[in-house]
Amino acid sequence: MGKRDLSKNKIILATIELAKEIGIDNVSFPRLAEHFNIKPPSLYNHFNNMAQVRIHTAIYLENILFDRLMNNLIDLQPADALRKYAEVYELFANEYASVYELLNIVPRVNNTELSAVNFDIFNFITQIISNYNLDKNDTVHSSRMFRSILHGYVTMRQLGYFTTESQLSNDSFHWMVEKFIASLQYAQDNY
Repeated sequence: MGKRDLSKNKIILATIELAKEIGIDNVSFPRLAEHFNIKPPSLYNHFNNMAQVRIHTAIYLENILFDRLMNNLIDLQPADALRKYAEVYELFANEYASVYELLNIVPRVNNTELSAVNFDIFNFITQIISNYNLDKNDTVHSSRMFRSILHGYVTMRQLGYFTTESQLSNDSFHWMVEKFIASLQYAQDNY
């Protein structure tokens, strides 16, 4: 590939592909240049450094997740919407396991585009949970809790936890989501 054929999107896709092979921590300008059969300085025409590549890869990933949520959460009742959100999130995290950790850079970087799409994804949860008629604080806390249990579970599984044969990993994931939904229903009924 010549440097004229190179684009930001191609570099992002190559970052994801290389991360599957060598791990995201090992993806560098020299490795990307080798992938494209070009000299590393050609990459500077598109990104200033690997930090920028990571940020733009995170934006790319967040947009994929946002689109998948948009396409799957339409016209669902709150409990079904939370189940579907969890399912979409888990499938996404599994598909992009090699670069999933890039979603954690949102609070560490000052990028308005990344922050905006992350806010939109968080807002999905908040809107769903607001249907349980909790007060504003409980809605925010519940939204954060839901995000945390999904992210925590996915992260721990990617690190190698929850692998015993006696109970399938997905059984625990679905159990966790159902317990969360039951807690919202309980809170709503006892408010």
